[in-house]
Amino acid sequence: MDTQDNSNDIQGWDKLAKKYSDWLDGGNDLMGKAFTTIVTDNVLDLLGDLKGKKILDLGCGEGYLSREMTLRGALVKGIDGSEKMIKLASSKRDEMGKALDKKIDMEYQIGDIAKKLPYEDDQFDLVVCNMVLMDVYDVKSVVKETKRVLQKDGKFIFSIVHPCFFDALGSWLDVDKGISIFVPKRRYIEEVVYMKHLVGLSADVELTHYNRPIQYYVNALLGAEMQITDFRETSFGEQFLRDINLFDELKKYHLTANNLIIGAKKYNACIPPLPSKRNAFKSD
Repeated sequence: MDTQDNSNDIQGWDKLAKKYSDWLDGGNDLMGKAFTTIVTDNVLDLLGDLKGKKILDLGCGEGYLSREMTLRGALVKGIDGSEKMIKLASSKRDEMGKALDKKIDMEYQIGDIAKKLPYEDDQFDLVVCNMVLMDVYDVKSVVKETKRVLQKDGKFIFSIVHPCFFDALGSWLDVDKGISIFVPKRRYIEEVVYMKHLVGLSADVELTHYNRPIQYYVNALLGAEMQITDFRETSFGEQFLRDINLFDELKKYHLTANNLIIGAKKYNACIPPLPSKRNAFKSD
């Protein structure tokens, strides 16, 4: 996958930018707002106290998470490949500033997050990548660059669509009234690359999705010598589904996990060398 790029997907996101932004805010229907809230609330919980923290929002899109982190006292920079998403993010930042009657210190720029990032080494306390990596062709490069721009003991938090319960791997089968089971149709352990449409936004825009096993992401972190600190799976609770007017098809998903969130720390401690095989089991 390393020889590919995201150029076609970036063009797709440019076309979808306004519709996607409205979807996140609940302007089209409540489904987008519901999905956004359940993931964002968990990401913010794992990030902890953000006051004064320098944060990079990788694949920031129209800036939803950037704004939430700024409201909590963070100093945020965002980067995204879509020019129209960045324009929306900048516009919404300025709107927030007017509403709060103050200048918002939030910087955005256009850039491919799977290539060398335009930031200095050891610059950020935290890097977040919210619902992006399953659409990126070269995750290892993202992790490598993330580690470079993180300060010592800095933390990386990312969220993705949960790869175990996604339509690329299987389908739902109704076995009884109110009971559905997930039936696999592909090997979970294999990477599945396919083109997706975002439901309700645009049938003519295709975006690439990489459904990878969890070990792929874990190994990318371990390969960069990062220490995994957090592992969280999110799901719609039954009360949530009763309170919000979502179509019946979604109600089965409270049985599974919708999203996966992983946190890892830049680990700079000196690790002693492993004993040689010759002396590994020698006793005094």
